Amino acid sequence: MSVLTGVALSEVLPSRESMREHLPHGKPFVR
Repeated sequence: MSVLTGVALSEVLPSRESMREHLPHGKPFVR
């Protein structure tokens, strides 16, 4: 989980919209 969180945050920086589609709920990383 920790590794996924780090990778997810890294992807959120370049494009938050793309991360939304990657995440099933899009809540933990959506600010």
